Amino acid sequence: MQFITLLGGAIAPVILVTLLLVVWPGWLRTAQAQSWANEESGRVRHIVVTLNKSRTLRFDKPFASAVVGAPDIMDALPMSDRVLYVQGKKVGTTNVSVFDQSMKLIGVLDVEVSIDTRNLQEKIRSMKDVSRSFSK
Repeated sequence: MQFITLLGGAIAPVILVTLLLVVWPGWLRTAQAQSWANEESGRVRHIVVTLNKSRTLRFDKPFASAVVGAPDIMDALPMSDRVLYVQGKKVGTTNVSVFDQSMKLIGVLDVEVSIDTRNLQEKIRSMKDVSRSFSK
């Protein structure tokens, strides 16, 4: 009975933290992904990349180069003159400046590399199942 109380007491804070990690960034991502702003004649766009996962981004205009502000946080690989492949390497934030042939700034990607909260949610669910089996 003591084990169940300790496990139940430990699960509540984990669930709360998980909800904050899942709900708040999701709401924030939706709000920020739709907002574009001018910065030195380029546009700024916020994206989220999961740690050790990748995203493929398509641009309306052709670009010649992409420069990652913090290459220890993410990699960027141009696949064509309109497609950029990005991969999260370390949790954190960085930006990617995208330039055309004449080195004019086309846009800036504000990138957040975050943990895989879906995997964390699955682990919490499995812990809840284990604690239920002990309480029966």
